[in-house]
Amino acid sequence: MESDGQRFSDTPESPENAARRRGKPSSARATVGAVTVGLAEEERQALCDAMRRSVAELLVDLGELSSLEEVERLTSELLVPAGLPDAPPELGVTVVEAIEAWDGPAAADLLHGLAALGQGEVREAARAAAGLVRAEPRFADQIGRIEMHAAALVEADGLEILQLRFRRGDGSFQLGALFIEHVDTGGAALDGQLTSPLPEPVELQAPDATTSRELSASEATRRAQAALERSAELGIEVGSELGVCLPLLSLGLAGSPEALPRVAVEPPGLDEETGTPPSLYVDPLDEDAFELLARSLLGELEDWLVADGIAGPDAEELCFAAESALRWKWGYGGGTLGRWTVDDVAEYLLDFAPRKLPSDDATIAALPRALAELFELLEARGSLVGSPLAELLENVEELRPDYAEIARDPASWGLAKSLVAGMESEGVDPTDENAVNSWMEDFNARPLEERNGLLGPALEGMAETGPPVSRRPQPSSRERRGKRKATRAACRRNRR
Repeated sequence: MESDGQRFSDTPESPENAARRRGKPSSARATVGAVTVGLAEEERQALCDAMRRSVAELLVDLGELSSLEEVERLTSELLVPAGLPDAPPELGVTVVEAIEAWDGPAAADLLHGLAALGQGEVREAARAAAGLVRAEPRFADQIGRIEMHAAALVEADGLEILQLRFRRGDGSFQLGALFIEHVDTGGAALDGQLTSPLPEPVELQAPDATTSRELSASEATRRAQAALERSAELGIEVGSELGVCLPLLSLGLAGSPEALPRVAVEPPGLDEETGTPPSLYVDPLDEDAFELLARSLLGELEDWLVADGIAGPDAEELCFAAESALRWKWGYGGGTLGRWTVDDVAEYLLDFAPRKLPSDDATIAALPRALAELFELLEARGSLVGSPLAELLENVEELRPDYAEIARDPASWGLAKSLVAGMESEGVDPTDENAVNSWMEDFNARPLEERNGLLGPALEGMAETGPPVSRRPQPSSRERRGKRKATRAACRRNRR
């Protein structure tokens, strides 16, 4: 049964995956870009000048940081360019100098953050500068106070998830994860994450259809070091979120921000195939940003539909379906709401939508049309990247009958959806909280055989690994997917 407790497989809708950062994105990495070996002196100076301008732009409207989490997050974002394997040492010192020159209300905390989470010259420069700024730090004695509390290893489909629970200096707890791929990379780390601090030590849990075992702190550290060394050896760019989390993960696992190897980090939101800037990218952990962008896009879609003579309940049904597609793209499809491929269409229509969305005739009829309308809108506004529009529209039509068949098959439904269907079949209104609570009490008191009888198809469907396969031949782009894209998809499947 789908759990409401915090776990690394949660969907983005859960409160545990809510944004950890509110309106304070770092512009530094987007401007600085890649750092290369052997830069001439004038090139190194130009790189540092660009970094100084980026940090200064970021700090212009930055007021006082309200929490330790914000301080650590922003500090870690500022450290990403300086932490790349080939970054010149002066790049990180430039960040320190820019903050010292700013001397704003958060300057002292950021400098103490750089001293606690930075390495080498950055750490020493930040320590020296922290004593020179006028502002008083609020969180200096708490930054980076993190230690291992428990660890577990989850294994499924050639992917390992190293689950970590840390204890913070203030008594709170924080969950971390490192995604390690074995089939194509031989054990390289691809991505990672940290949750917001939690008041209680939440139990580490395995996603469905996986195995899990506890690890000692030393073994967890060894596995993390080996995975990151493998990433560095292969020259893999790890996910941008892991790049931000790395200093705290390193402190929590081994007591030093320098303990884990330096790795290349993928700039946030870059298109994996073209390396071009993102199209409507939203950080998969920034729920506020997603809600804001989704509302804007859905408003545009509503106007688009009205212009085509579609209004009222029909437009509402299409917007509901389109919102689900955008939410899937944000949480499972890389966060770039404008990037869609035929593979994305197949995964959404043949896996996510049948498991999560209603299977009434109206929804089944609306969903493919909503996708087509959304793609046409994105193309018209210049935001569609990935597969060509014509190919996407053709694929939606090809998959329409398969989607309808799978969506009506209870074996394809998730457990929550199966429970709702069971309530409705027994005359319970799922919107009536009292009626639902009474029904759940009665359901939980029933014999196991009766409960399994109601949920049987969904329980059987959980045994499957990966999305259903279309009965129709798929476009050749499915066979042309690169190893990196396949391993990213494995990470997404195991976040459920």
